[in-house]
Amino acid sequence: MGKRAAVEDGRIVAISGMSRSGKTSFAVRALNGFERVVIWDPDDELSKRARAVRFDRLGDLIAALRRAQDGPLRACYVPANMTRKALIAAFGLWSRSAFAWCVDYGGPVAVLADELADVSNAGKAPEGWGQLIRRGAKHGLNTFAISQRWSEADKTTLGNAARMVAFRASNTLESEYVAQRFRGVQAQELEDLRMKSYIELDRWTGARYEGVVNPAKDG
Repeated sequence: MGKRAAVEDGRIVAISGMSRSGKTSFAVRALNGFERVVIWDPDDELSKRARAVRFDRLGDLIAALRRAQDGPLRACYVPANMTRKALIAAFGLWSRSAFAWCVDYGGPVAVLADELADVSNAGKAPEGWGQLIRRGAKHGLNTFAISQRWSEADKTTLGNAARMVAFRASNTLESEYVAQRFRGVQAQELEDLRMKSYIELDRWTGARYEGVVNPAKDG
């Protein structure tokens, strides 16, 4: 077997904002450049928008990832059991499966996790997801993590994020929480943002960008 080609490091992007503010449209647009994608979609709203194959059984998703190996596949997992205990268990296995797909067959791979606060808490990242966050980037894993409530989601993701994309905050607690963790944005700015507008901060360079998503164009 020949030596595997070097893969560019991935990046972790944390996306914040209230419901319907534009978070999902931004994430769908960000996935457009990837042929290998794995999505966690508890609200069952992303498979069509992201042009992904929908799976509601983890075993079927894992089998599809193995068949694809290093070939193209856009896969979207929709958990069937929505109790918190079942969600957390499924999220852990989903995370390990996505991480293994990238490590075993090489990147680049994009992972999108929606509604992160539902499957984590304000402490250390849960098993599986924590491994993906801490070790995935060096294997070419690009992670897009979405939450309305980062104050209730795991600190590991925000701590390792290279970029923050902030849409309008739902309340003062959230705006202050995000602003405290990313320099270059004020809490009041996040509360005053128009819907679909965002501020993007690059932690590596300190650069700041502003933009607007158009759901009609972005999916």
